[in-house]
Amino acid sequence: MNPQTRSAVLVRHYESKELYDQLARELRRLLDNDPRFPRAFVQVKDRFKGAERLIEKIQQNNAGLSSGVKPIAADDFQDRIDDILGLRMVCLRLSQLNTLSSYIEGLVADGILVHQRQPTRRATFRVPPYEEDPNQPPLDMQYSGYSSIHFVVSLGPKHDAFERLGALRTEIQLRTIFEEAWGEVDHKYRYEVIRSGRRVPDHVHDGFRDLGLYLQAVARHAEHLCEELDRISAAPERGAGEAEAVDLRTLIQRKLSGIPAERTVAYIENRLQEHSRRSREVWDSARLDAAVTNEVLERYARVFWEILDRNPFQNPREFDLDVVPLVNYVLFSSIQPSEVAEAGLRSALQHRPGVVETD
Repeated sequence: MNPQTRSAVLVRHYESKELYDQLARELRRLLDNDPRFPRAFVQVKDRFKGAERLIEKIQQNNAGLSSGVKPIAADDFQDRIDDILGLRMVCLRLSQLNTLSSYIEGLVADGILVHQRQPTRRATFRVPPYEEDPNQPPLDMQYSGYSSIHFVVSLGPKHDAFERLGALRTEIQLRTIFEEAWGEVDHKYRYEVIRSGRRVPDHVHDGFRDLGLYLQAVARHAEHLCEELDRISAAPERGAGEAEAVDLRTLIQRKLSGIPAERTVAYIENRLQEHSRRSREVWDSARLDAAVTNEVLERYARVFWEILDRNPFQNPREFDLDVVPLVNYVLFSSIQPSEVAEAGLRSALQHRPGVVETD
């Protein structure tokens, strides 16, 4: 990269930092304000790529371009470098990666985010918890030095900052806490030595490969142990005469005259499972169906009107956000006196985005 191009890239990079900061804040606000985001087991980090690292990445990418392809330059690097803004979601368990992935896909389906590239999985090692299935293809044990699920997205037309920030891309990485530990140690030590131009001995490369293997095995073992604990804490078998579970989407449509988004259904399923473990009772869609009576809906609507000065479930854009506190209210009511449950509902609605507090 010649000095003129380098300077032009850096000038535009520094000038655009405020826009990327705004994008990071909008993404944070999106997650903070959506009660369906599984924040209980997720840590979220964001970072804006440093100037020198950006130059290095552009040079690396340009070196690998096919003949005749225009090199990345100041006028297009924001469209060709996907991770100028990175958002990382770190979860506790391997199975939670699928929950997070489904949540992001739900945002795409709703037009709040847009895929710029299809999601990719990059595995350091994939270590099976049990013997390999002979009917399945062998595991790819090739060392890649990285492990996560990657999304490259931008804000979609349904996001209120689309006109202002929709041209910017974000790379969202999903990792377990074990993969995050490996990545942090590797980046802080081995990568910095490589970046400085010094040679890393083969035995150190091998050691980091082994460390990745160990932590992937730990992640698999932790998932297995957590699954065992899930089974232990699960609710007892359904008793004779209890109603069979019904489809949640159908239930909500019948009760509330609206169709919920996929991530709302996924959120309710997770809440029912969580509540079943804590209450040691069966809480599934059939139990929820029986609990959402006309009396409960009337009490909910009364408190809803008191706080938000409107009826719930009337505005299609707000429908899903109206469903979530209803489900939480019903579940909370099953373990707390009615006055405590209503106080909790009032608190949840008062802290809802867009609510103006008055003296």
